[in-house]
Amino acid sequence: MEWLKNNALLLSVFVNILMLAVWVFYATLLYRDYRRRQRPRLIIHQSRGYSTNSICLLINMSQQHLNVECVMAVVHDSEKSYKRIVTSYDDISLESTPHEAEARLRQGPLSPGAFIPLGTFDDLLTDPQEGIPGTPLPADDVHTIEIRAVAAFGSEDKPVGARREFSVNTTGDSLQVRPAKHYTKQMSSRSERREVMEWLEECLRLA
Repeated sequence: MEWLKNNALLLSVFVNILMLAVWVFYATLLYRDYRRRQRPRLIIHQSRGYSTNSICLLINMSQQHLNVECVMAVVHDSEKSYKRIVTSYDDISLESTPHEAEARLRQGPLSPGAFIPLGTFDDLLTDPQEGIPGTPLPADDVHTIEIRAVAAFGSEDKPVGARREFSVNTTGDSLQVRPAKHYTKQMSSRSERREVMEWLEECLRLA
């Protein structure tokens, strides 16, 4: 007891420092959780198997609304790449419901947890540069298809993006499409957003 009385001031300082450290620790956890919730997150997902009839979905896993501005499919064969704009910029009548407009345009506001079907991989594996639009590419030539998405997020000045690659392989007489990686690459850093801006400009040129 005598020692406690003699060192009361020192103990008080130590306890205050310890409490401050605990508060800083919890504040850091809360801030990290807040930043995680505010971070944009778009998922490019394959649904309904691995055939070319499987559906490609764009899912908003963010905590806020996103406005999808452009989706591009980049098909790589053994010699070159083909780019196809999945997003439509056609006029929509005032009588169209939001669901009809979203399904046709494949763009627009996307609430948290909602998704936009981008079509089947049969639709996406096309050669938009040569021949008749919508004609499937030769099966032996295609090896990869990359989906790129551009979206506006909250009050951010520059758009954010997401990309995911899928491998295309011939199995017997049919094509198999499978994710090349287990995750969708989020494009939200400063350098990545510059690349996303280039995607958007290219979308507008090709539309």
